[in-house]
Amino acid sequence: MKTPEERAELLRQQVISKIHWGAREQEVTDWLQEKHGIVGPEAGQLVAAAFRARCRAVRSRALIRIAFSAAGLALVAAFFYTRFFRGFTLHGPRAIFLEVIASGLGVFSLSTLILNLRRLFTGEQPGSVD
Repeated sequence: MKTPEERAELLRQQVISKIHWGAREQEVTDWLQEKHGIVGPEAGQLVAAAFRARCRAVRSRALIRIAFSAAGLALVAAFFYTRFFRGFTLHGPRAIFLEVIASGLGVFSLSTLILNLRRLFTGEQPGSVD
């Protein structure tokens, strides 16, 4: 049999999981009321703690994605710098192919950087965090 502390921790983890996977606040408070009889400030505290945990998870994932997108942008910048300012010459279809790939990587990296900077500052992300 579980102690009251173990049950409270299990309930806290369940609320965090629901919010983490994108459940709305009202959905979770209704679930707390129906399944566990928890209402009012206690339910509000559980949900608020779950939203804080979700924001931390969103921000930590955003930092990782920002690092990868910055690395992608650095690769693209190095390619174009070498290509146009250091005299690295390629001709024909290979040059066009590499420029198209580099341009695509640059656009993707820049859009990823912008999106994740927004997530870093707001702590918000639609849907599930994972």
